[in-house]
Amino acid sequence: MQVGKQTAAVGMRLYLREKTVRRLNRKREKKQRLHFRSKYRIARTILQQLRPLLPKGWKVLEITERLFFC
Repeated sequence: MQVGKQTAAVGMRLYLREKTVRRLNRKREKKQRLHFRSKYRIARTILQQLRPLLPKGWKVLEITERLFFC
């Protein structure tokens, strides 16, 4: 993402509670079931995917926000 001269690499994933994943999977066929991923695993995956895209010498700064939609 770039705004003016400022550039930032951004990665986002949807997090669902384990309980929510189980509830949603009850109505799904076995092949279409969702897999629970912890917040830690999601963050680690995002950082691993962004690392090769960053120029050498760049530091990684992780900012996490909680978003609530009503």
